[in-house]
Amino acid sequence: ITRNIHFAATATQNVAENVAGTTKAIGETNEAARQVIEAADYFTSHSNALRSSVDEFLSGVAAA
Repeated sequence: ITRNIHFAATATQNVAENVAGTTKAIGETNEAARQVIEAADYFTSHSNALRSSVDEFLSGVAAA
């Protein structure tokens, strides 16, 4: 019985450690996803500004 209790306690501790590791990994993944979204927003904004500048430039060239 003692051996089984020790085995169950060890297994429970291993499960708790795995859950903690998984929780940490989820947090890191969420942070990485947030950074990707932030970068995508940044590049979208800048590409729209560049598109506007190029359109304005080409309109000026066409009018000249």
